[in-house]
Amino acid sequence: MKQSSVWLDLRFLTGLLFAIYGIMLMVYGMLFHPQTKSLNGWNIDWWWGIATFAFGVLFLAVPLWQWRSKRNRESS
Repeated sequence: MKQSSVWLDLRFLTGLLFAIYGIMLMVYGMLFHPQTKSLNGWNIDWWWGIATFAFGVLFLAVPLWQWRSKRNRESS
């Protein structure tokens, strides 16, 4: 039987994309503060970067966890 690869899972690729975008947004929020005056001091780029990164990590964790549990079941 053909084994499926975790690297081709759509959830993994989507999670990787969201995690990369989240990191980019967090770095932008740390280096530049373009809208903090209009948002009562909130750095919206930093907070959305954290949220996007967390969402991406969640999407990365699910297929990796399923792949690992499947691999453990096959080995035992």
